[in-house]
Amino acid sequence: MEESKIDTARFGFKVGKTDGEIFQSDRLKHFYEFKKQGYKLIIARVNMKDIELVNSMEEMGFRIKDAQITYKHNLLNLKDSIDFNPLVNIREFKETDIPNLVQMAKESFNNYGHYFNNNRLDKQKCLEIYGDWAHQSCTDRNVADKIIVACENDIPVGYLSFKIYDMGFGKKYSAGGMGAVDPNQRGKNIFPQILKSGLDWSFNTGLDWCEHNVIVDNFPVNRSMNKLGFKPFNPLITMHCWLD
Repeated sequence: MEESKIDTARFGFKVGKTDGEIFQSDRLKHFYEFKKQGYKLIIARVNMKDIELVNSMEEMGFRIKDAQITYKHNLLNLKDSIDFNPLVNIREFKETDIPNLVQMAKESFNNYGHYFNNNRLDKQKCLEIYGDWAHQSCTDRNVADKIIVACENDIPVGYLSFKIYDMGFGKKYSAGGMGAVDPNQRGKNIFPQILKSGLDWSFNTGLDWCEHNVIVDNFPVNRSMNKLGFKPFNPLITMHCWLD
């Protein structure tokens, strides 16, 4: 497990993040060790199929805060055509977009995701997470390598960031990061256009596949993934545990 220094600084107490595998054995030993190290909150991302592990973590005090599906596209058989919105065009990100993209993230992610589902966390600080994530995606190449922006009259109405990961053995893939659509522009087929552009960019960059994590009850995004040929392959849940 690693300390999430960003979350620790934001919330004012020590927060750790793990994939949950550490609790496969000697669960209580690890649990009490983290408590001794001063952690107050542990956030774990766990494979939903490992019910035994999930149940044992629940007995330790973990609670489910969101459920996600990882979608993967192998970049073969890319769909040549989708229903495009003729009023929207896709272009490269510009620095002048940053205020719009940050505000879009705050409006789109208010009361959304595992942070907001933890009633002990300050809601304003939860909202700041998404604004900061959007800003860092625009300014830090360690966070995002590519941002695709959808515009109407050159005003951003949606966007999505991507990060390239190197698996070794010559295999690389892109993963979707921060993205949002203006709440006033939803239902206009904007996000599928962004997704399609992301697939085209991933293919032209020579990557092997593209993947995205989507919360299970975000039905519009899940439908977009299916329409564009993404396949679900990894169900995940995010669990929180207070150590006080």
